[in-house]
Amino acid sequence: MRRKVFHLWLYSYLIILFIPILITTTVLVYSQKMLDSEVNRTNDALLHQVRQAVDNQINDIRRMGTQLANDPKMLSYYSRYNYDRPDVKLLGNELISSLRSYTVANGTISDIYLFDKRKHYALTTSTYLSGEELYRRFRQTYRPVDDFTYEQWLTWLDGSGKGAFRSLNTGTDGAKGLLVYTQSLPVQQTQEPPAVLVILLKQERLISQIESISQGLIYIMDDRNRSILATGSPADVTEIDLNDFPEDHGFQNVSIGGEKAAATYISSSDTGWKYVSVVPLSIYAEKVTMLKRLIAVSFLLCIGLGGGFVYWFTHRNYRPIRHMIDMVSTKVKSNIERGGNEFSMLQRFISESAAFEEEARRKMREHEKTGVNHILGRLLKGKFDMSVSPSQVFDMLDIRFESDRFVVLLVQIEDYEKLFSQPADLIPEQKLHFLYLMVTNIFEEMLGERYKVYFSEVDGMIACVVNIRDECEVASKEDIFQAVREAQATLSNGFLVQMSIGISDIHSRQASIPKCYGEALEALGYKFVLGPNQVISHGMIQSPRHNIDYSLELERQLINFIATGNYEEAGSLLHRILLQNFTGGTLSNQFGKLLMFELAGTMLKAVEQVQIGNEEMIARKNNFIMQVAECGTFVEMEKMSLSFLRNVCDYIQDKKKSHNSLLKDRILDYVHEHVTDTKLSLTDISLAFNMNPTYLSRFFKEQTGENLVDYVNQSRILLAKQLLRSTSASLNEISEQVGFASSQSLIRVFKKYEGITPGQFRTQHHAG
Repeated sequence: MRRKVFHLWLYSYLIILFIPILITTTVLVYSQKMLDSEVNRTNDALLHQVRQAVDNQINDIRRMGTQLANDPKMLSYYSRYNYDRPDVKLLGNELISSLRSYTVANGTISDIYLFDKRKHYALTTSTYLSGEELYRRFRQTYRPVDDFTYEQWLTWLDGSGKGAFRSLNTGTDGAKGLLVYTQSLPVQQTQEPPAVLVILLKQERLISQIESISQGLIYIMDDRNRSILATGSPADVTEIDLNDFPEDHGFQNVSIGGEKAAATYISSSDTGWKYVSVVPLSIYAEKVTMLKRLIAVSFLLCIGLGGGFVYWFTHRNYRPIRHMIDMVSTKVKSNIERGGNEFSMLQRFISESAAFEEEARRKMREHEKTGVNHILGRLLKGKFDMSVSPSQVFDMLDIRFESDRFVVLLVQIEDYEKLFSQPADLIPEQKLHFLYLMVTNIFEEMLGERYKVYFSEVDGMIACVVNIRDECEVASKEDIFQAVREAQATLSNGFLVQMSIGISDIHSRQASIPKCYGEALEALGYKFVLGPNQVISHGMIQSPRHNIDYSLELERQLINFIATGNYEEAGSLLHRILLQNFTGGTLSNQFGKLLMFELAGTMLKAVEQVQIGNEEMIARKNNFIMQVAECGTFVEMEKMSLSFLRNVCDYIQDKKKSHNSLLKDRILDYVHEHVTDTKLSLTDISLAFNMNPTYLSRFFKEQTGENLVDYVNQSRILLAKQLLRSTSASLNEISEQVGFASSQSLIRVFKKYEGITPGQFRTQHHAG
């Protein structure tokens, strides 16, 4: 059965295919013969017209040359040897006038020369010239492409016999070249004639006449097969073998420059010249169009005739298949027997396709959700491919924006573990999926009645694109903000889900959705300042400051308080630094984090200075670094810093109590008593207390948190600052009074600790 059906259809299609092939082949054969005949006939007729037109022009020029050569005035003039005689001058003027009249009468003539080869003297249509002047004028006027010397030019002017035509390619703008006719004078003297008559013809005029007759390419060759005139490139004619043509005329299909063309050849009995017409087949576009129409009609006949056969065979062959399709609906897949002919295969395929289609629909619904999530994610980040029509993609995914005004919400889940506190067999992916459905459903319930909302997951956050219908922007902002607060409260109170939400401003046009996403992300970022579980709109954010107020003096004070274990002073200073940076404007996230890390770095510097060796404190220091880096808000960072500060100060206080505070006081008294002594040094102090200098330095730092040398220098600087404020003494005097060996030492130490020179300090104080 299967083979019978196959063969029946195969034979039917072969029969139908044979009909257009037969008709088309017949039309093509006839068209080719008609085209060749038409091209040959047309070219032959045009070439005869070209030959007649050119022969007439050439014969006119020859007759003119003969007439001028036999003119008595011309013969009398070049037979004279003294051209300067008045009667010869008068005769020359008459000849110039006569030559000019010939030039004006014949528009093909460009100029006429009478050149005396003996004296290298020339007479033109306008003046008398020497041979070299004529040569320069000729080159300047016509700018021949082939450069040649004066001697070569004389040879080129050497006419002979009854005259000859030569072609000269020039670079003159708008011209295609010159056709030059030379005639020896006298005519009967062919060997070294004394004079030459030169007639310069405008080759472009002849070419324009030829082009007005024929649309193809015309090449005119002399009896030596040299190019005389050409409407195309003279090099192209070299591709044609003239030996393949008959003696008088002929026709041949050729290829010129890679293009198929029809070449027709004819010779002139008057001039002996050869005329070749090359017509590209594309010129006969009208005839080709006619042929195409003829072929189109032929194909229509094929389609009409063949269509009848197709319908008849198809209807006959489809009848049993149609009966089988009628039976398919009453069958089920389990009753189908594998194998059989085409009909049973089609029956099984239909049943299996139905099951496959149902499965495909189910997967399509899942993929549609994934597609919406993907497209909205790319749209929010500005990565949507605008080369694809957005409306087509949105229609395919059932995304329909009802207006051109948008708001973007970004929801960042902070904590959801309490939602799943009851035992449940859910893996983390299932928990997140359930959480996503719950959050999106609640937000859609709060916003969906008044706005069109679409959701997507972006970088671990839930993004909500809100399409606003209401025209009142202020009311829409307040309404959306209130609805988001209600949704957050519902999730927080009812489901114990903690979250932070960023809301963008309202923007117009679909292209502004990435901007809305950026504003929502920026607003959400300020939870680092305001704390978690906040609803932050972009309009709530003030213009952020991009600088921090944390000077070297404040850092030094904080280090000193920590080094001495003074938690109250250190904590108060830390809180004061935070207040003066976070009040009076919103500090940007980047600079806020920079400030907190600067404070953390200061505390670590203080710990390094006191040289804590306790393993527990070292572990706390390492944990503090990691905990600060993991903090999500400024509040968390402040709490973490104060806790670490408390541990460090308590440790330092305990350590200080174990040392001899009396010895420390005695050392301080000694330093205060001898601070103005320029010889006071670590060695002097160690000798005064009978102690090792290294041990004394370490002891003093453990008790006070400072190096002894730094303490001495700072004490001297303190005295110097008092003198700078209260007196007008010079730096040399002040340095001697406070214990420095020279004013240079005072300046160097003062700038090290205060950051400015003593002179700058005095100026600032008096200015204040």
